[in-house]
Amino acid sequence: MSARTGLDGARRVLAAAALVASTLTALGRLPALAGAPTEEEARRRADEASEALVQELMPRLGAALNEGGPSEGIRVCSEIAQAITQEVGSAKSLVLKRTSLRTRNSANAPDAYERRWLEQAQTARDRGEAVGGTYEVVETPDGTRELRHLRPILFPGGICSGCHGPADELSGEVRELLAERYPDDRAVGFEAGDLRGAISVRVTLDASATGPSGTPRPD
Repeated sequence: MSARTGLDGARRVLAAAALVASTLTALGRLPALAGAPTEEEARRRADEASEALVQELMPRLGAALNEGGPSEGIRVCSEIAQAITQEVGSAKSLVLKRTSLRTRNSANAPDAYERRWLEQAQTARDRGEAVGGTYEVVETPDGTRELRHLRPILFPGGICSGCHGPADELSGEVRELLAERYPDDRAVGFEAGDLRGAISVRVTLDASATGPSGTPRPD
């Protein structure tokens, strides 16, 4: 099977999944929570969501890179990565995103909470320290509480460097695709072990802050 055929099939599957999710949301039939989760339950769900995103996204990206190289990886990221992230978040009834201080897609820009954590984590990495995930219960501007979880993403190097490595080492095709799809791209110049960003999860802890399906109200 060609890389193009495989990607077309993946896109059809994602489109179908998105249609089902949107239909169920409209009908209020996404899995409902039995009241507000405890902090322990919220942590478990946050862990499950971040791991599910890694397990869903990375194999598809790896397959695209292996079959079509960095240029195909850019196409996959620009076309399906956001859809996969939103699909996993909806399935887990929480808010899920990928973020970074050096974003490629502006939709992944950090909020104030994420930026503070990323800056602290980057300072720790600059000192040669290990960076672990964080969990914190915070109060939102409307007075509700939510669990915030950030799971660091470390740059693996290797095949990923074809899209995110030093700018002067990227192929001409990759540079053209980045200029076309991400004119404000800042996600280059990474080396193995660098802090690439984080998976960010938000789980609402107050039942009054959830909709009829149990999903957090959007910002």
